[in-house]
Amino acid sequence: MLEQERFRSPRPTLRQYPLYKFFSGWFFFVLATLMSWIPMRLSWLLGLVLGTLTSWFYRTTTIPTNLRLCFPTLSPTQRARLRRQYFRRLGQSFINLGLAWQGSAQQLRRHVKLVGAEHVQHALDEGKGVIILAPHVPGLELGFKRISIEWPAICMYRKPRDPLAHEVSRYFRTSLGGMCLERYESMKPLIQFIRQGTLFYYLPDQDPDHPGKDYVFAPFFGVPTATFTAMSRLAKLGNAVVIPCFTYQRACGAGYELRFKPALEHYPSGDEIADATLMNKAIEDGVREMPDQYFWSYRRFKTRPNDESSPY
Repeated sequence: MLEQERFRSPRPTLRQYPLYKFFSGWFFFVLATLMSWIPMRLSWLLGLVLGTLTSWFYRTTTIPTNLRLCFPTLSPTQRARLRRQYFRRLGQSFINLGLAWQGSAQQLRRHVKLVGAEHVQHALDEGKGVIILAPHVPGLELGFKRISIEWPAICMYRKPRDPLAHEVSRYFRTSLGGMCLERYESMKPLIQFIRQGTLFYYLPDQDPDHPGKDYVFAPFFGVPTATFTAMSRLAKLGNAVVIPCFTYQRACGAGYELRFKPALEHYPSGDEIADATLMNKAIEDGVREMPDQYFWSYRRFKTRPNDESSPY
């Protein structure tokens, strides 16, 4: 049996970290605590205001470029409207980080409803490991915490530079039973966890931003996209099925909905490009259901085939 406590963190002892040396960690902790007291309906209103103001003042070519590449049939006016809607979703999800990090199990069960959980339970009942394919959506932090209440779960994260921010972020994510694995740690414990029935909450839709052999180019919204191949290898080594999962915001501050889709069929197939294509298709299908709830601020298409220039 693995020592699970190694992948969790206790509540940080703040007095060990002077404010003047660890300001970012203190700010992170205090902000999350304050936001956890905001009711859901009020968070929706505050997020609406915050997102609207951000859409006015935050100017970047990344979001318009992503929307143009992924939705070429939309008019410029339609894409501009989608951009505004996206910022409003982002604003609410930012306010709701307090719930994700400091909310109780009772609060999370009340505000985040599970849909399709039978897909997960069926796989576990059959003795399969489960990898949760969790794309970058604004509510992804809430998704992991909600899952970790129902099943043993582990996620992967990138270590912050600030030691207090690192300790606080691990504590927030593991306070209700979940576990965290640092991105550059050995994968051996992760594979063992998956085999033992721990759900792996995996966010693979990231640009590699480096030359290498750990990714292939597969279509995403019709665009050749650098796509990591690690998930198919993990599924094979962990004897696991891959279940897409999307944490969607519900309208007018009615909380969130965690939707599990049926497990990917014939995955892994042994063909890296075919597997990457199937994974991207599953993400694309979920994004099309709620196109304003994908993380369009991310430079997903930065790495290009054949040394093409970046669209950004």
